[in-house]
Amino acid sequence: MTAVDIRPTAIAETCHNDDTGKQDVAAASTSHPRPSGAGAVVWEALNDAPGSTVAAIAEATGISKATTARTLTTLEKMGHATRLRGTRKGGKRTPDIWHPVTVAMTSEHADTDDKPSTAEKPAQRPSGDLDEPNAGHDPGSGETAETQDIAQSTPETELDAAAAAEAREALSTLAAAINAALKALNSGNRSEALTATETVYSGSAKARRLVRAAVNGRPRSSSGRVRCLPGEMRAKVAAHLAAHPGAEFTPHEVSKVIGHSAGAVANALDRLVSTGEAEMTCERPRRYTAARPSQDAAALPERTTA
Repeated sequence: MTAVDIRPTAIAETCHNDDTGKQDVAAASTSHPRPSGAGAVVWEALNDAPGSTVAAIAEATGISKATTARTLTTLEKMGHATRLRGTRKGGKRTPDIWHPVTVAMTSEHADTDDKPSTAEKPAQRPSGDLDEPNAGHDPGSGETAETQDIAQSTPETELDAAAAAEAREALSTLAAAINAALKALNSGNRSEALTATETVYSGSAKARRLVRAAVNGRPRSSSGRVRCLPGEMRAKVAAHLAAHPGAEFTPHEVSKVIGHSAGAVANALDRLVSTGEAEMTCERPRRYTAARPSQDAAALPERTTA
């Protein structure tokens, strides 16, 4: 028995068959409408490389991962594609493996049976509107975790305005430090060159974090709150204390104002106390205030001249 595969690559491989085989292959390739747009591109790529992942097909076609995943899910629901679902290894999920669905037709049965059997009809090429993979599809009924993760990881939104402003400020500071270092080197000023270079070195990591936050969005906690960047929580708490000199606050009171958990605020307050930026005025309940300016200079007696 000779199996006939309707995939484009299989058609090329069976061109050496007899005239009957050629007619069967030709009928299989032309009896169903060819999908258009992204659906056709994804379908051809899947046939050319069975056993591919969403990422591999997206890279081969130049289509976004989100659109590729949705299109493959639609093909699967139509019976034109199947997947081997990924598993979790070491806390990470392996990607799904996709294959096209084809139905084999035997030339022996085609010669002996004048009436074609419905079970032996070649697999249909994907038809319908695949340019809109979500048409008539309920996202909550069968969409996989892979599709959801990819769709959520590729948001087509604008940059976070606040994060972008912080990133621009950090990059401007770096640019000024780089220019200062270059000028110092050109003039032979060693100390200024070293100082400016240290500023570049110490500020580069912060600038990188801010740019990534502006482009990718701030990471969020399980409750949906935006996570603070390193040092950002402490700066918020210190700013609140400085805005109310002499006032005393509990961690809970500060947390309600700045919108973060009381535990995180308490840790930030303890660090501010250790650095001398805040003072603990009461242990039970814990209360804090902004550090008072040193009074040593004011307490010294004024010098008199003879």
